[in-house]
Amino acid sequence: MEKGFEQLIVWQQAKALAVSVYRECRKPPLRDDRTMRDQMQRAALSVSSNIAEGGERDSTKEELRYLSIAKASTAELRSQLLVGEEIGLIEPSVCKQLCDQCRKVGFLLVQFMKYKKTTLPLPRRQTNPAPPHPPQPPQYP
Repeated sequence: MEKGFEQLIVWQQAKALAVSVYRECRKPPLRDDRTMRDQMQRAALSVSSNIAEGGERDSTKEELRYLSIAKASTAELRSQLLVGEEIGLIEPSVCKQLCDQCRKVGFLLVQFMKYKKTTLPLPRRQTNPAPPHPPQPPQYP
């Protein structure tokens, strides 16, 4: 069996976060606030999607870029959750639980990025061609 992004614990946790957010967005009053609901769902879905997309890229450098985007999406989602709580769209206990999930996924992403950075190929050492020989003084008989 081929090892893909589905095998990654960080992706599994990000998927669980997205599912939790989608389920919460089906409940009133959040269900009725289309703008907040859609933004939260996009941010939540972005986390697992960027982990998956990065895992399918051809280089570690590209993968790290997508993992970084996923990490930023966890912060975006936390911000939306906190605003939603303050304006009464999300219960405080639900906000705490989802923010904790965001932090866990963010932590896993940081750890995974650190690991990935250790697998980057070392930069090639550039070898400079030998300097030209200094001009020889003219030879006089």
